[in-house]
Parts: sequence; structure tokens; C-alpha cells
Amino acid sequence: MPTLQRSLRSRLLVGAVLPAALLTGTLAGCADAPANSSGGTATTQAASASGDFAKITVTPGKDAATAPTISLPTKPFRVQETQHRILKEGTGAVIAEPSAVTANWARYSGVDGAAMGSSYGAKPASLHIEPNSDAVPGFIDALKGQKVGTQALVAVPASKILTESQLAKGMTLDDTVLFVLDVVSARPVLTKATGTAVPPKAGLPTVDVPDDPTKPATFTVPSPTPIKETLVQPLIVGTGPKVEKGQTIRVRYTGATWRTPDKPFDYSGKTPKTTAEFPIGVGQLIKAWDNTIPGQTVGSRLLVIVQPADGYGADGNPQADIKGDDVLIFVMDILDAWSD
Repeated sequence: MPTLQRSLRSRLLVGAVLPAALLTGTLAGCADAPANSSGGTATTQAASASGDFAKITVTPGKDAATAPTISLPTKPFRVQETQHRILKEGTGAVIAEPSAVTANWARYSGVDGAAMGSSYGAKPASLHIEPNSDAVPGFIDALKGQKVGTQALVAVPASKILTESQLAKGMTLDDTVLFVLDVVSARPVLTKATGTAVPPKAGLPTVDVPDDPTKPATFTVPSPTPIKETLVQPLIVGTGPKVEKGQTIRVRYTGATWRTPDKPFDYSGKTPKTTAEFPIGVGQLIKAWDNTIPGQTVGSRLLVIVQPADGYGADGNPQADIKGDDVLIFVMDILDAWSD
């Protein structure tokens, strides 16, 4: 998979690449993969009561740990546009937008209906139901507005989610990939920090975070001379679960140097999603993030002061105008955290 684009996301990650979503079993699509090459979620055709798609049969596994099997009415089975069909209506909470869904999934070849992997008997995967989601095309349209417990069948042209090198043996980009999704749970996703405000300690920069998520936060430093320690100061304490090492977190952030606090070197509002997602506490981020974010709660807003040794080191980051002796200032809202 291609490396991350040159934004704070890539500068914080040390030589990381995005997960090969459709190969490793997550439900989210790679940000640079064909899954969303046209921008946003692909157009989905709702399944009609007739046609070959309506004739695909799905047989439950022998138990909850066994994936369903499918039987195709014609081989190969192909669609020109993404389609979905509700196999079983759920009875739990409504899947609103935005929300985070955990679901068991199974993937099949449209060539012959052969299984191509599943999460049944293992850990359900996560996907976000929201605009500009990285989810596989069709998943959002299939699940939005449904209820927890829903089972859906989704058919996606292989060309929308795979490259030539990712195709299973015997498949071409003209073929179709089928998914069965069983929604296990859903939870709301925050769009900004929510919780109890905390007065910051004296001597720290002050922060103004605009309501508009496309705009960066602004910092005012109390003195041209930066403080000499790396620290995290909660500005809002959220009421969500604590972030654990190894989880993926979603944040809204702005970063600047103490030297030029009025010139952010990056912020999440520049991206279509206006947020960013990172694995935390596993050695892929700068030390300050890995060391200070675990243990904080979802919903929190954090002011993080980063000394060079806990940031980009003596070399700094010339592309971002970060010098080797620059002290960094970040403000971030922790909007979600989950385990893949």
C-alpha cells in the first residue's frame, strides 16, 4: 500500500503505511486505495426484488463463530455498480450518522462464491458511518439507518476496492466482491471535545479552538521563551472510555511551534474528513503523543507541549519549518478510540 501523504499524519508516523484494509480484514478502506478514488462513498444501487442479486442465497454458519456461506445463481456473478440487500433486520439501537459500528464480516469471490476471509470466531471489525468515510463503498448506504443486529449483503465491483496486485487467484478487476455484514454494536462518534472544562496551569499557552472543524486552532504563548518540559494539560476532560495503548484514535488537532504560534504547521481541518486517525502507544508516533495520550479519556481536549527530544529530534522537520530546537504546541480533541 502507498505511504501516507505528507501531512502531520505522516510526520508523526515513523515510516508507517496504511493497513491493507481489504487484505488484512479491516472494514475500512485505505485512504489512498481505489475504494474512494472518486471521493466520498460510491453510489449504491438498492437491490430490487428481482435480478440475480436478489437470488443469491446466504446460509448461516453452524454457530456464531462460523461464517455464513453463499450460493450464486450464476457464475461468475458480476455487478456494474455497488448493491446492497438487507438479509435480516436488527432490533437494537438505530445506526445514526455519525456513528462507529462493529460488525462481523465475511468476504466472497463473485467468480464462484468461494470464501475470501472473515472475522467470525475472531474480533469484529470497526467502521465509521459518516460523510467522507474510508469504509468500503456500499457499507454506509447498507447500514445507515438500520439497527444493531442487522445482517446485510453487499456486492462491490472489484475495480472499486482492489488493485491488480490485491486480486485473489482467478479474479480480474471486472469481477465482483461480496460481503456479508452482521452488526454487533454501534456507538455515537463525537465531532468535538465534550466534557468538563479544566482551567489550565499558569505559564502555558492559551488556545482558541473554532467551532468550524475546517479551521485551525490559534495559540497565544505567555512568553517568547518556551517551557522546558514535555507535558499534557487537559483543557476539557471527556466522559468516554480511557484510551489504551494499541488502540486507534481519532483526533481533531492543530500543531504549531512555540517560536511561531500564529503559524500552524499542520491541522486536521485541511483534510476532507477534518480529523485524523493514528495507532497509539505502539512506537509509530512521536514520543510525546505515545506517552501522553494513553490514559486520557474520549471526549477530552488536550494541550500538549513537546520538547525536541520527544518530537522530531535534533534534525527537526524542515518541510514543516520545524527547527531542531523548536518546542511544539499541539491541541487535540480525542473523538473516538477503538481496537482493530
